[in-house]
Amino acid sequence: MQPPRLLTIKTPLGDGALTVIKLSVTEELGLPYAIEAEVLAAGAVMPPEKLLNQDVTITVTQQGPSPRVRHFHGAVAEFRKLAPGAAGRMTYRLVAVPHLWRLGLRRNCRIWQDQSARDIVTAVLKDHGLPAPTWNMVEVEPIPYCTQFNETDLAFVSRVLEEHGLTYYFKQAEGRHELCVAGAATAFPQDERGDIIAHHGDGSLDAYGGWRRMNRVRGVMTRLDDMDQERSKPSEVLTKSRPTRTYFEEPTMPAAGENFFWPGGMSTRPGLNPAEVSMTDQEARSEEYGATSIDPRNAAGSRVAIAVRLEEGSVRSRQYVITGVRHEAVDTSGLVAGAGGEESYRSALSLVFAGRPWAPPPRHPRPAMPGMHSAKVTGPAGEKIHVDEFGRIKVKFRWDRWGKDDDTSSCWVRVMQSVAGSWGGAWTLPRVGDEVLVAFLDGDPDRPVVVGSVYGKDSPPPFKLPANKTQTGYVTRSYKSDSAADANMLRFEDKKGSEEVLLHAQKDLTVEVENDEARTVGHDQTETVQNARTVTIKNSDDTLTLEKGNRSDTIKMGNDTLSIDTGNRSTTLKMGNLSIKCDLGAVTIEAMQSITLKVGQSTIVVDQTGVTIKGMMIQTEAQLLHKLKTLMLQEKADALVQLEGGIVMIN
Repeated sequence: MQPPRLLTIKTPLGDGALTVIKLSVTEELGLPYAIEAEVLAAGAVMPPEKLLNQDVTITVTQQGPSPRVRHFHGAVAEFRKLAPGAAGRMTYRLVAVPHLWRLGLRRNCRIWQDQSARDIVTAVLKDHGLPAPTWNMVEVEPIPYCTQFNETDLAFVSRVLEEHGLTYYFKQAEGRHELCVAGAATAFPQDERGDIIAHHGDGSLDAYGGWRRMNRVRGVMTRLDDMDQERSKPSEVLTKSRPTRTYFEEPTMPAAGENFFWPGGMSTRPGLNPAEVSMTDQEARSEEYGATSIDPRNAAGSRVAIAVRLEEGSVRSRQYVITGVRHEAVDTSGLVAGAGGEESYRSALSLVFAGRPWAPPPRHPRPAMPGMHSAKVTGPAGEKIHVDEFGRIKVKFRWDRWGKDDDTSSCWVRVMQSVAGSWGGAWTLPRVGDEVLVAFLDGDPDRPVVVGSVYGKDSPPPFKLPANKTQTGYVTRSYKSDSAADANMLRFEDKKGSEEVLLHAQKDLTVEVENDEARTVGHDQTETVQNARTVTIKNSDDTLTLEKGNRSDTIKMGNDTLSIDTGNRSTTLKMGNLSIKCDLGAVTIEAMQSITLKVGQSTIVVDQTGVTIKGMMIQTEAQLLHKLKTLMLQEKADALVQLEGGIVMIN
């Protein structure tokens, strides 16, 4: 009977279809493991489609009174034909990976709002038909706004976990494996083997060999600054800092400077302290341990009790976390009848002390957003302008296939103006449906800012082009009006010989001048008022000077009234005539004291006592009848009185 093999494999092909002759497995916290195996096929041809994407289990079994068994389970991601091997059987290279690895096959652009890291990771796994992981951690606050941009789902969920100081590992068993998430060294499961001896010599089944410690210099301080997006003053920044700690039995570390980062990301992750995560990672990696083992049961993500035999002979027992394992095994036994073959297994371990805080290294930074991105302004149904108290708007990016076309499409996005400050500035606001260009502060995908708007086929420029290419200006349509004619406009026409500035107010125009206004018109001025016109001068003079030309006031229908409450009115005509003509009706001139008409030395004075006419000659002529009637009549001539008539009658 053939003795049990060190390496065995279970596949959908059935027992004996494949024989494992070489195995290499890499496990590391925060990364999908990789199972690489060389196998011999029972048949001459092994079509790859029979194994690709199928689950397999490779088992390492060390025989003995208490067999040591380790299962490695995964889905086949690669199957490659190599060369003929033992007994003429074909050799293939097989690579199996955890189901999580499939997340690396999908690259996506997506926006997440008000969801925690746990919610995001669970939702992404669900998209791939995978169960939620086992969470060995405390709850974390929801993230207000989180953008996945051109990242694989694997890189994205890894980044989200790393930002929160979380990592993942796997529990593997025959026919299955489980994804687990942890956030501290104490959250990793305890290895059940009890205290394991570790020394500097060769390893054994019950002891680690090649024990070594590695120390590296780290920074004395980590500081991250960020800007509060609701406060633009440079002096108002968000700061998180954490000095390094000195741990028990740690060598004295020389000061190596401060690690300063901008932006720190606190404005988009209000519940996190990235300085704590960064400094904890540096501290964890500043003291690492290594060992070798011939026991296959070591797994990344397990906490082991190790009794280290120091060089002077003493033993120190502490808890350690295995952060990575490299398994290597060979099994060529029993391939050819009568031939011996080789059986061997060994592994190399990386560990950290479980007594100090631990955080994952930042392998997956936020993507840097290149250039500007096109987006559409969004808002609630039926709303044309949607804005908050800080002048921010909502947008939907062209690459966002998941977001809705409403006011939930994004976070509030600031809008760049030509000038802006507490003293004042310029102000224009894109409206719902407009196409805008969006840049990202410091390249951060979670900090968009609108930098401008562009026209397109569905929203052409307000001036017909290219016919009106010499025109520049502003047009703002009346709110909630669908007619292009309902708009305010300021337009500049730069065509040579037709230069013009047009100001159109759709309803009212209000101009306020705190001091003086000066206006010069080089040619004609025309003013048309459809209704009433009122001019009020409160505390000074009104002067109209017509240097040359005529003045004409025409009232086609209505009255002309001049009222002076206090003061005089004077009309001076230096050269020319003055005519007053009333075609229909009467002319009435009334004064409380007197009315005087004067030409040279001749005067007519009308006052309350009578009418006095003086002149060198006074002539009255009636073509038909001249009639005087009075109570008393007195006529006197110093020289001559002459009465003439065809008939003169007295009494």
